Amino acid sequence: QIKALDAFEAQAVKSAEETKMKVDEELKDLEKTLKNIETARPFEDLTVDEVVAARPDIDTRVEQLVSKGRWQVPGYKEKFGDLSVL
Repeated sequence: QIKALDAFEAQAVKSAEETKMKVDEELKDLEKTLKNIETARPFEDLTVDEVVAARPDIDTRVEQLVSKGRWQVPGYKEKFGDLSVL
């Protein structure tokens, strides 16, 4: 029984070390992400060109929506009302 306990303990230690390595790796990624967030410019200071350069899929999606006549800005009607009556 002592051998079985020793084997179980060895496996538990090995699993704990593997978990620690994974957690340390994830912490490094999170620290990197946090640093990026802290050094990023405020959203209000970004230009449309900069956003499109960072995420070209946004431009593609906007072109698709405009070409289908489905372009609406979320929350626009609530903030400014429906101007189609004019």
